[in-house]
Amino acid sequence: MSKGLLDWQAFRAWQENDEEYMPKSVKGVMDEWKAGELHSGSKKGPVVKNQKQAVAIALSEQRQQGKSVPRGKKK
Repeated sequence: MSKGLLDWQAFRAWQENDEEYMPKSVKGVMDEWKAGELHSGSKKGPVVKNQKQAVAIALSEQRQQGKSVPRGKKK
């Protein structure tokens, strides 16, 4: 896995253990992805098909709002 990408296993462990503390907008983004309505960039961009890309979008939006988000493991 390259630098900068989220460590998926670490995120999954965090999600399962702390689901009640998960920011609501992350859940909203993932719901959009599951419904096939999440677009990369703007609403005119292509539909996101990769779950890891959806997670990256959700966490990026949280960071822009200044909320605390777990970082991936450093190698």
